[in-house]
Amino acid sequence: MIFNASYDTPVKIVTPITFLVLILSFITPAITGAAVSVYYFLIPLIIIVTLACIAYAPKYYSVEAGEIKIYRILLKPVTIKIDTISGIEILTKAQLKGSIRLWGSGAFLGYFGWFTTKKLGKAMWYATRMDRTIFIYTNDGKKFLISPDNTDLFLDQLPGIV
Repeated sequence: MIFNASYDTPVKIVTPITFLVLILSFITPAITGAAVSVYYFLIPLIIIVTLACIAYAPKYYSVEAGEIKIYRILLKPVTIKIDTISGIEILTKAQLKGSIRLWGSGAFLGYFGWFTTKKLGKAMWYATRMDRTIFIYTNDGKKFLISPDNTDLFLDQLPGIV
């Protein structure tokens, strides 16, 4: 079963603003006559960072054939085998307050990458919103945060775990 991953308000605001800033960063050096070396350094850097964010950004989730799959925009899906899950917790936005991004995106195309919190520790996030999140613990110590639009239906697909 497929589960959508819609954006929350911060992502809807930050993403277009960031794209606008990126576009302006392409145009500005040419208009201002910035040093050619700066322009040739800046453009590839912006392209690489933008493509990395687009590649890792979560697109949707699925539960099928004993696996949770986290589909990303350009990269292969991340797979979590259901029989390796040791626990699942629904988190509120308040429980995620104070999270620190170690590597990744904190609202540009979603919330993805390595984040840490005092209570939950370090985890890999693949979320698009903060108001509907599910925290997954696995037997091998891995932790994931996801945000399917319909958390109740998503959890219904995981009998015996919740």
